[in-house]
Formats: sequence, structure tokens, C-alpha cells
Amino acid sequence: GAATVTATDSREIYKYAAVFTRFSLSYDKRYLLNLTGRRDGSSRFGPGNQFANFGAIGAGWVFSNEPFLKPQQSWLNYGKIRGSYGITGNDQISNYQYLESWTGTSYTYGAVPGLRPVKLFNPDYRWEQNRKLELALELGLLKDRIQFTASWFNNLSGNQIINYVLPAQSGFRSVLRNFPGLIRNRGFELEISSRNIQSSRF
Repeated sequence: GAATVTATDSREIYKYAAVFTRFSLSYDKRYLLNLTGRRDGSSRFGPGNQFANFGAIGAGWVFSNEPFLKPQQSWLNYGKIRGSYGITGNDQISNYQYLESWTGTSYTYGAVPGLRPVKLFNPDYRWEQNRKLELALELGLLKDRIQFTASWFNNLSGNQIINYVLPAQSGFRSVLRNFPGLIRNRGFELEISSRNIQSSRF
């Protein structure tokens, strides 16, 4: 029966927790293997969707350490082929978006200001997922005075959290949800660095 209700939103609580593990193997300085796994939790998702599992695998071959390439070490100092595939998550949204929210209105009923809903309750959206595949070649030439890296990558982003437009009959403009589409980014990256002059004075 109170005539006035005052609410503020000056304080927000955001909690994030993660468990991470990594396994690395190097055999004879030639064959490399990395396995990673993690479990992340975020308070920005509704109950049942707060935790998710992610991981990655990577492998490499340092072919410059192979016995049949030892005679070439006068000009080929380092050579490696590597590849990796992994999945990461994203929770970069505002806090409390899965909860319904209300706001005050200037319209009164019995001289008492009313409240109206402004956001729908939707606890079903979950983590965004980013999948990345990468293959690369690394070279060190002429006593590492010339270093060269060529890589190809293919990134897929899915489950994007967007404001999904609703029909006007629902009484709301939009609701936050996962979009089923995929966004692909792929391409090549080339990097060359060199030490052209190397002396005691320069």
C-alpha cells in the first residue's frame, strides 16, 4: 500500500570462475603436442547455462631437427610446421540480462505511480562459441637473420547473443537470445623479419 516505490541499480555483481588444465609433450625436440581443457562459469547466464566446457589441441613438427636435414643447417636454422584447433567461449554481455525488468511510469492508478515491464525473462541463452583452426609454417634462415612465418586460419563464431526483434503484438521490442547463424573469418597471414646489418657498432 505504499504510495511511492524507489528503486536504484547503482550496484552490480559479476562472478566468473574457471578451471584450466594443460598437457604438453615434447619428444626428441622434434614432435610437439599440446592438449588444453577448461570449464568456465559466468553469472551472466541463467541457471543451467552458467557453465560450459572448452578445449584445444595443437601439434607441431620441428623438421629442422631431423637427421636428414643436418647438412642444411648452414642456411636452414629452424623449421617448424604446426597446427591447432580449439573452442573458446564469450560472455561479454551486460549483467542480469536473463531476468525480467520493470520501470516506473508516469501514469497513475489511484494516485499511485505504476510499473511496466521493459524486458522479458529468458534464461535459455548460453555461451557464445568461437572455433579456430590454424596451420602455419615457421622458418629461420641464415643463422636466424631472416625469420619467416606463413599461417592460414579459419574462425567460426556461433551462438552469437543478439537482441532478437519481436513482433509488436508481444508488447516488447526484442529479447536476448542465441542466433543460430555462423560467422566465418578466414585468411592468410605472412610475416617476414630480418637483421640486415649486424656488427659491434650498428
